[in-house]
Amino acid sequence: MYARTSTSAMDVYDIENHMLTCQPVGRTFHRVILYGTACDEAILTYVPEDSDGIVRAHMWIGGGCYASSAELTPRTVFITGFPGSASSIFPDAYSIIFFEHHSVLPINHALVSSSVAGRGQWYGDILVLKHLGHNSKKIQSMSFEEKALMDAILSSLSFLL
Repeated sequence: MYARTSTSAMDVYDIENHMLTCQPVGRTFHRVILYGTACDEAILTYVPEDSDGIVRAHMWIGGGCYASSAELTPRTVFITGFPGSASSIFPDAYSIIFFEHHSVLPINHALVSSSVAGRGQWYGDILVLKHLGHNSKKIQSMSFEEKALMDAILSSLSFLL
């Protein structure tokens, strides 16, 4: 695959095609929500999990373009309930993987067009994984119906920027 500075819908489809046709034995796939920097909206895509339990999320976050930069390392936030509410506990937790703001990162256009806009600008690709219960080591597939919840969570996390 190639390093890219911005992720478009066409990039997502190309990567999916490569993933699904060149899969190692024992690899499974889970549906995740990707907010690509050059996408008009969030996209439901796949993330591979190897037979040893390793989830290969790195291909979606910056496409490896920023992987060699010591200043840019992906950050993961584990969400068990709605941020700021002690009484809102989700049956399944989520992980949000993103880069913190840096001048080399492009604005995330998938969020500009959603309800998250105006609360703080997100930069770079954002990947959302759904866990099985609150076990951070186990993931399960998401559905596009969870996008509105993810938009609300990302809006409430804009203080991380």
